[in-house]
Amino acid sequence: MFGQYLLAPAFFWEDMVSFAVIFLHTLYLYGLFTGMMGPESLMWLAIAAYFIYVLNAAQFLLKLRAARLDMTPEVQHA
Repeated sequence: MFGQYLLAPAFFWEDMVSFAVIFLHTLYLYGLFTGMMGPESLMWLAIAAYFIYVLNAAQFLLKLRAARLDMTPEVQHA
């Protein structure tokens, strides 16, 4: 993972979903500036982009929590 910051195996799916979010936001801006999409379409596109972003953040937090649980030292009983 060190020396490779994009599409590292440990964060592959986070990066791929981030690309999807960037694509949706770019599509939103294109629709906004060209007038090719109406306000309702733009709204649903923005909602979809933010929903996917929240899912990506939740995925990252779950992975972080799992990694922290794996790091906790086991308590030894005497």
